[in-house]
Amino acid sequence: MTNAAGPADEISSIISPNVSNDGGASQKSSSSMRVSGPLAACAETVGFVPAAGRGTRFGSAFPKELAPLISDRTTPMISFAFCALREADISTAVVVVSPEKQALMRSQLGTGKSFGVDIHYVLQDRPLGLPNAVRAARAELDNRNVALVMPDTIFMPTNALARIRDRGYTEQADIVLGVFPTEYPEALAPVEFDQEGRVMSVHDKPEVTAIKNTWGVMWWTAAFSDLCRGWKPSPNSAQEPTLSAVTNQAIAMKGKVIAEAFDDGMYCDAGTRPGFLRAQAVAARELRPWLLADRH
Repeated sequence: MTNAAGPADEISSIISPNVSNDGGASQKSSSSMRVSGPLAACAETVGFVPAAGRGTRFGSAFPKELAPLISDRTTPMISFAFCALREADISTAVVVVSPEKQALMRSQLGTGKSFGVDIHYVLQDRPLGLPNAVRAARAELDNRNVALVMPDTIFMPTNALARIRDRGYTEQADIVLGVFPTEYPEALAPVEFDQEGRVMSVHDKPEVTAIKNTWGVMWWTAAFSDLCRGWKPSPNSAQEPTLSAVTNQAIAMKGKVIAEAFDDGMYCDAGTRPGFLRAQAVAARELRPWLLADRH
């Protein structure tokens, strides 16, 4: 499926919130973040790959995103994200990098041509969380829909990005979460949703939970990008702002947030040493031909 479909109609107004990550919001206009469906139906989708993190969980000065995923030494961890975007016919990858990583990432990844994508680099001066990364990429994301894939994860099915994007178009959603089973929900972000897939809440790294899933990929419209840009951390919070928290705010503001559940899928967070070893094993066993297909 291509990235564009359907007629363009007027879109409803998007609020300009002053939002804090304690869940409160001070609005100057409406309490709804809904955007009319035709925006999702007609706008291009751009890939968003936030890679400005410090990598403290990985325990290495070398960026984990560039560590070899398979033994050919030319397929870094981040290449999985590019392959997933390419499978969804998303040709542009907005890659957010830190000042410390910028030169190395550019030298290793170049323009993205060898991975089948067009990389647009964005600098995030300080690691202030993913909502801030969205703000830093304001000009590149523009008014387009966004498909988020993390640079240090692998998942199956590999067409998950295409499926959540298509679900967003079909259901005229503001946000679609790709939800995968996991044995480690306390380290991730489990999602509560009903039988129709309507998301009720996202829990970021809960201490205890009976929910054995996590969101792993996201698709959203420009309204959610605007909400991220207006997100302001609570002055009493020591935690880094998260997309899960902004998603919960979108739900409170009556945004249409949908879960696409991959009940037979797999999700691996490779941001830690054990997780990276698991990712390498899965990639060698099941993903090597897919990762190397159409490489230039």
